[in-house]
Amino acid sequence: MLGKLKGILLIAVIGAVAYGAWRFSQNPQQIYPYPYQMGAFNPQELELASEADVLIVGDSAGVYLEPYLKVFREKTAPHLKEPLKIYNWARSGETLAHVLKKVKSLKKLPLLILYHGGLDEMDQARFDLESVKYIKKNITLTKNDGLLTTIISFPTLGRLLYWPHQKVKLPFFSADEKALLSPLPSDLNPKKALESLEVFYEIYRWEARELFSHLKLRDARIWVIPQAFNLKVPPSRTCENSSNLETEKALKDASKLIISGKTKEAFSIVNAILQGNKTHARALYTMGNLMMKRGDFPSARRAYYQSMLYDCGLRRSNPLMLKLLLEQAEKKDFPIINFNEMVTNFLGKNILFEDLRKPQSIYYEKLTENLVEEFLRFLKK
Repeated sequence: MLGKLKGILLIAVIGAVAYGAWRFSQNPQQIYPYPYQMGAFNPQELELASEADVLIVGDSAGVYLEPYLKVFREKTAPHLKEPLKIYNWARSGETLAHVLKKVKSLKKLPLLILYHGGLDEMDQARFDLESVKYIKKNITLTKNDGLLTTIISFPTLGRLLYWPHQKVKLPFFSADEKALLSPLPSDLNPKKALESLEVFYEIYRWEARELFSHLKLRDARIWVIPQAFNLKVPPSRTCENSSNLETEKALKDASKLIISGKTKEAFSIVNAILQGNKTHARALYTMGNLMMKRGDFPSARRAYYQSMLYDCGLRRSNPLMLKLLLEQAEKKDFPIINFNEMVTNFLGKNILFEDLRKPQSIYYEKLTENLVEEFLRFLKK
């Protein structure tokens, strides 16, 4: 009998060791259990980035900055022995995950890094929907501060503790290459869409935390320039099931009333919908339009921002992502140049955007002036 028990125990031990070895082989060594695998970027780009005095990283927002870098270089040149070597490593379609890998790969840090991004974050799915239950288990593990601290000290431990699952591949793009986008499906049911957003936010928080922690440890200098929100883009989908044909018809009627200047009647309709559902994205957007018509631009901004938060179309960035990014930057005392405020403060006074995403050139001209002033102050420190 004793021999039989020993045999069972031996089999159990062998099984446990084999299972542990399998988990170890399935998980890469990393602090946070990112549910994706990063592709490779052009090594020549890494060399150019490492040789730059000023390095720009980010997404389409950073690409929009390109035409104004010549002015930045020319206006700072008289204060330097040699003009700045500037390299723009921002790429359309890339995300904070791409920025994190690029920055961690730098052989030598530049004098200054400019991060201008947050625009294309939803253009690339960070995780496989079939793996959400395992990703959520890993999220729970990272919320244990003691456990996370141990993994930070001994990263190999994470290979055993984190749950293995299918990972998506995130490619890098070259400057002249059109991004091949692979966003999350836009037709997920509201419950799945909200769950996906919650997972996405946690992954984004990991990336922001690791990015700024890494840069702080390397004594880097980075200025964070968040992208600007186009508040006039309507939500593509509300997160709630409560939206129905009757509600949609009522919102269309309210929109017609707003156009004709009958804001009091429109307010009664929209307010009644929001009384029943405070998170109805389209109703909040219509309320924003109403406040715009009344000339109450601060209230319009608030309504538009709320509308973006409850947009379950899974296609664009929103204010919560901005909040997560800026929180992590502020914790490490990195300067923030709030381009979003620079643009949206003119809501109702000027035309803010050229298209759905790109701000008017006047705002990039103002941003460039701001960057020159900040850089000259930076040189005097």
